[in-house]
Amino acid sequence: MTCPVIGFDLGHSACKLTFDAPVGVRRMLFPSIACLAQAISSPAEAERAKAETVEVGGRDWFVGDTARHQGKAATASGLNDRWVETDEFAALVELAKRRIEAAGVKGQQFWIVGLPVGSYVPHRDAVGKRMTSILGQDARVLVMQQPDAAYFAHIYTRQGGLRPGVSPTNESWAVVDVGYFTTDFVLYENGRYIESCSGRYEGVRVVAETVMRALEARGIKRTLIDIERILPVGKLRHMGEEVDVSMEIDDAFAQLFSNIFDQASRLLGDRVELLSGVLVAGGSASALATRMKAVWRHTRLVSDDHQEDCAALHGSRFIISEGYYRYGKAKQYLEGMNLATAG
Repeated sequence: MTCPVIGFDLGHSACKLTFDAPVGVRRMLFPSIACLAQAISSPAEAERAKAETVEVGGRDWFVGDTARHQGKAATASGLNDRWVETDEFAALVELAKRRIEAAGVKGQQFWIVGLPVGSYVPHRDAVGKRMTSILGQDARVLVMQQPDAAYFAHIYTRQGGLRPGVSPTNESWAVVDVGYFTTDFVLYENGRYIESCSGRYEGVRVVAETVMRALEARGIKRTLIDIERILPVGKLRHMGEEVDVSMEIDDAFAQLFSNIFDQASRLLGDRVELLSGVLVAGGSASALATRMKAVWRHTRLVSDDHQEDCAALHGSRFIISEGYYRYGKAKQYLEGMNLATAG
């Protein structure tokens, strides 16, 4: 018997979920920010905050938009060696659990989460145990490498079978997953994971830090969270005036993408010419794929065919949670086949 599958991408800027709901496959997201709750004097705002207040360790925490507006957080969440042990991590998972239940998902659930390449081996067990302690012992939790999700989003359907025309044992695919803290690289050669071609490089954080320094040189001080919000639009408001920072942003991204391509070249070597393709995923995937395709013409974005009214729930930023979800469905599908064969 299968249970609802939940692909949970707990990213730096936002938590993204792709999951089985009573009305079909649905998505949701909320900012990855948590802070200790405080009293709010405005009745209307206090009522609004209730939906994003969770209890962790006997204390109330604001999460998501409420934490961003009320908590004066200077930085968003992010993976480090001890992050999984923090109350902030637990608060984000608690809100995800609450929202999944509010969407009508009942009973046992199968949660799939991931970690960057460099964090996977040392922290996968700790993440699995902490997730289970928060979600409940009935929950099934699987921890996988984050960039693997992009590969699984490419080869599997939402029903858990292989996409038409896909033959993993006869194809080889590299993955470049652009994250905030790291850019991760993996290679699947004829369906087999190749350890020597996996690795990582810096992520979009270096762009935010570069732009922040450039603004400080112009006498404009902003936090990293502020900078992250302006990266997609290229402008900000300062002293009531609009300031164009698109040139600084473009230059910083150009340098990051050049370095990412160099690292991919070092890891893949001559194998890249033999690949079926290079899959690019992540929040900045489109711009990177365009640059890489000029040299490696078999570069492609992992496509997102999700159908939902809200435009914010589409696109490359959801590819990782989508891949987690599809891998979970594939695992259930194979387990069901094995049970049928055994019976």
